[in-house]
This record gives sequence, structure tokens and C-alpha cells, in this order.
Amino acid sequence: MNEPDIQFLEPLKECVDVTGQRQSGKTKLIIELIKRNPNPMVIFDTLGVISANIAAGNLTLQPHQKIINPNWSENALPSYDERLAVFLPICDAVWRQGNVVFVVEEWHLFCKTKFALPASFGNLFNQGGNRNIAVWGTSQRAAQVHNDILAACTHHIIFKLSTPQDRRWMCDVVEKELIEGDPKNDKKMCVRKMPKYHFLYYNNQTDQAEFFQPISI
Repeated sequence: MNEPDIQFLEPLKECVDVTGQRQSGKTKLIIELIKRNPNPMVIFDTLGVISANIAAGNLTLQPHQKIINPNWSENALPSYDERLAVFLPICDAVWRQGNVVFVVEEWHLFCKTKFALPASFGNLFNQGGNRNIAVWGTSQRAAQVHNDILAACTHHIIFKLSTPQDRRWMCDVVEKELIEGDPKNDKKMCVRKMPKYHFLYYNNQTDQAEFFQPISI
């Protein structure tokens, strides 16, 4: 399997969803996408993982790309309302700026449930393309990600999902056989059986779906 050819025909309009269980490779892949993107960028580093990679020398941002680290910890995460009090003003600023890629780590943390999406965040998906705003995000809990987010994404990069609930939720986006497998062909690759760090890339505009081995960074 070769390195994935993830092409953005309209890089300031196409949203990206990177999902997978913890320690599956999501952040490493989105860091690689950040490296290859020359556009203005705002990164909301929810749990500080991207900042740690910058400190380690794995990523260097360009002058027109900035990172916001709220200094939250997964072990001491603020309440939902406290998270929104910090996050939503950033969404509003991104909306006003336009012409930008907005990267959000663990974006399910800003969906109270999979059926409730704060308006300031939701506008970036529902109308952001009109202002040349692309939103990229990662999540380890696909079932908690709002439908509007998944529906807005052109590119879906899916690492191993061990929780049946998360796999079922992604079956509304990608063909079920690619997620759960083919009961008639147990040897056929699917998300449920992928080795660590392997992933499925699905483009909903071209209907391209292909499995890939870990990428080197």
C-alpha cells in the first residue's frame, strides 16, 4: 500500500474528519496534513498534543499559522460549559477572519450530544465554505460527533475503532462493509480488523475508499 494521495481541490472549503480510538495515530496524521498546508491556519489544541509535538521539533508552524493551547488535561477536563466559554469565542474569531483552516483536536468535546452543536461552531460547517473556512478535526469518540460535522467533511480518515457504537455511527458516513467487514469474506480488510496505525481514507466527493499502512513522519 502506498502513501495516501489526499488532494484538496478547494483547500479553504473542504473539511477533514480524522477519527479512531486512543493512540491510533490520529494526531500524527493531522500533523502531516498541517505540514503540507500553506494556508492561514488556527489550531485549537484541546489537550495540548500538537503543542507537545511542536516543542519536540516534530512540527514548525508558519508565521500565518497560530496555535491556541487552553492548557487542559484529559484527566482534569473543564465542564462542558467551561469548555464552550473558551472555545466559542475562537469559533467567532475564525468566522470573522475567513480564508483560514480551523483545526480542532477532539472536536466531540464541543458537542454536548451527537444531536446538539453550538451555533458558533455549527456555522463553520453549515456556512463556512462561503467564507473560505475549512474545518479539520480529530475525535476518539465518533458516536459523540454531531451529524452536521460528519456530513460537512469531504475527507474521512478512519483508524481502528474498537467500540461498536463508534463503528455504527461511522456506517452512516462510509459503507458498512468497509467499517464492519464482509461476513462472506473474512479476509477482506475493514476498520474493525485493521492493525494498529493503519487507516481507511474515504473521499465522499470521489467515492474513493482505500486502506493504508502507517505513514512515516
